[in-house]
Amino acid sequence: MVRIEPTIYCKKFDVILTKKDLKQVKRKNAKKKLYWTTKKENDSCIFLKNGKCSLKQNAPLLCKAFPIFFKVDKKEGLITWLILHKKRISCKNLEEKKKIIFDFLKEASRKELKHYFTLLKFLKLKELEEDILPKEILKIVKKKL
Repeated sequence: MVRIEPTIYCKKFDVILTKKDLKQVKRKNAKKKLYWTTKKENDSCIFLKNGKCSLKQNAPLLCKAFPIFFKVDKKEGLITWLILHKKRISCKNLEEKKKIIFDFLKEASRKELKHYFTLLKFLKLKELEEDILPKEILKIVKKKL
């Protein structure tokens, strides 16, 4: 079970919502920019209550994956796993979060992925490891990127 902790999305950046995420948070709680994101109140996600996410297991995929981020090299078929600077993660937790990222890659549109990769430029991330993308994910990624 993935632990939902306050993330950079709660306060600093908008979380990119996939169509499935949008259904879970309900459209009235989201706003459309170049992509769908959760609404904010006083610069914080409206679902952040007493320092915790009130959505729990219905939180958007990127919130569930925090503090893990990724870069994709579709030409080489590789995915680089990144972590927010100064954060730590156990091997078991990393494996759970990798599955969530694969779900995000399956669900996100080309436009959502483009905005996700733009977000990475503003973050201080350190590289954890590189993996070969599973074939079914690579096939999806090649169509979108």
